[in-house]
Order: sequence, then structure tokens, then C-alpha cells
Amino acid sequence: MAERKRILSSHSKEIVYNVSTFFESEIQQPTATPVKAFTERTAEATLVSEATVRRIRREKNEKGRLFSPERQKVRGPYKPVDDFDKCAIRQKIHEFYTVRRQLPTIDRLYESLKCDINFPGSKSLLLKIVKELGFKWKRSQTKRKVLIEKDVIVEKRIQYLHRIKDYREKDMNLVYIDETWIDTAYTAKKCWQHEDECGVLEPVSRGQRLIIVHGGGKLGFVPNALLIYKAKSCTGDYHHEMNGENFKKWFTEKLLSNLPEKSVIIMDNASYHSVQFDKCPTTNTKKADIQAWLRLHEIQFDNKLLRPQLLA
Repeated sequence: MAERKRILSSHSKEIVYNVSTFFESEIQQPTATPVKAFTERTAEATLVSEATVRRIRREKNEKGRLFSPERQKVRGPYKPVDDFDKCAIRQKIHEFYTVRRQLPTIDRLYESLKCDINFPGSKSLLLKIVKELGFKWKRSQTKRKVLIEKDVIVEKRIQYLHRIKDYREKDMNLVYIDETWIDTAYTAKKCWQHEDECGVLEPVSRGQRLIIVHGGGKLGFVPNALLIYKAKSCTGDYHHEMNGENFKKWFTEKLLSNLPEKSVIIMDNASYHSVQFDKCPTTNTKKADIQAWLRLHEIQFDNKLLRPQLLA
């Protein structure tokens, strides 16, 4: 069986190189009468092969120094992480923000997950999973490290998810509605470019802006419910181009009349989606307007009451 190749460190290589240099200097002396070549004598003195001696000398001459070989990292057996563990990691990060009020560093997450779910991997694996979940460790845009959601918002989201689940179990047709916009002269903002090929050129003018309103779900877009009209302005937020009157007209004439049976409409909280025709006074309402609203609804009150008392 062939002898296994020896792995030499940079220090060992240095010794071999110095020995070979010494024997080489002896050969160059005019009085010396060497019997063997200096590479062969070096191999015998250092117990390495002649090829190794030549390789070490070549490395020293070409690179100016000797290097230790790179060691292969010994990896342990891979321990898979399922979707349950990934969900637990995401919830743990949220817990650090909302409950503990601490920054969820990898060290803190690792120690907590080891105790809670007996996380099977290492810190490097945890870091990889956190990145796969979409988290990025970057500078905060404001003085606050995080934006903590109010409990009432979290509760509303939970209610929404429960209702959606109930509708799906009842085999209801979920229809999502929304608005967006597009410029008639729209071009891609990024493209493959080269020194000889500039790619797509962005036009000087964006052209006419179009507002698009539509609704759809798993059955596709609602037939005949598409609404496209020209916007008055090509700048700013497109939401100001839609108002409660236009939305109500589209909602009743184009959407409701074309919906199939057992449909549920889902929309966001845009102001024109929930216009109040008889809006209740708020803290910004003038005292005289509050009194007028109370009289309109035949609610008795004392004229000496202050505005907070009238609102109550």
C-alpha cells in the first residue's frame, strides 16, 4: 500500500527549505566533493521525498514565503429544521420586540430557542434560517429600533384571519378589490445593460396616468367589473383620484351586479371605502357643530356643557 502523503505546516516547510539551502551551499564550495545532490541529501535528513523538497523550494522562490495547508472543516451531521421550528423562530423574534423589548440578536435567539424548542442546529444555521425568513440586520431609519404594533391592531388581524378561515371552510367565494395606477409611457426601471448596449431608454414624459379598479379571487377577475379612467394628475398618490362617490358607483353598478352567489368582498381601509354619511363628531369638531349634531339627532344636552362633556 502506498505511503500516505505527509501534510507539512509552514514551520516544517521552513526547516526543509533551510536544510536544502545549507546542502546547496556546500555543493557550491570549490573544496566540497559531495557524493549526492543536495535535494537527495535534504530528503534523507528531513525524512520527506525529493519531490516535496523541490515543491517547497519552488513555493519559496515564487511566493516569497511558505504557507500552511488549509484544513478542511469537519461538519457535523445536518439536522433539519421543519416549518414548525421556522414559525417558532419568527414568533420568538416578534416576542423579543413586543414582550421583552430587546433586540433579538442571534446569541439571544439561540439561547432562548434552545430552551423553548430544543433548537437542533448551531448559531450559523440559525442565522441562515433567519435570513431565509426575510429578516435583515440593518440600520434603523428612525431613532426607534422597532415599530411595535398596538395590541388592538394585532387583535384585529387575528379576527380577520379567523373570519377568512371560516369563510373558506364554508366554501365562500372570496373577492379582493383594490385600486392601482399605471403610466401610459411606463418603462422598466432596471434592465441588462452593456457598454455597447444601453438597453431600455426611459422616456422624458410619463404620459397619461390611468387609474385601474378591479376585483377578483381564486375564480379569476370578476367579469365586466374592470374600471379604467384617466387621472387628473400624474404626480403624487393615486388615492386622491378616487373618492367615495366614484367608488360607490363602481361598487354598485359594476361589482355587485356581476358577483356570483356566496361571495365575500374583502377590501382595505382606504378612506373612500368606508365613507360615513352621518359622521359622529370627534375631538377636532367645533363646539357649535357638536351642538348642531346633537339637536339633529334629538339628543338633549345642557348649553353650559363644555366640549369634552358634549362629546361624552
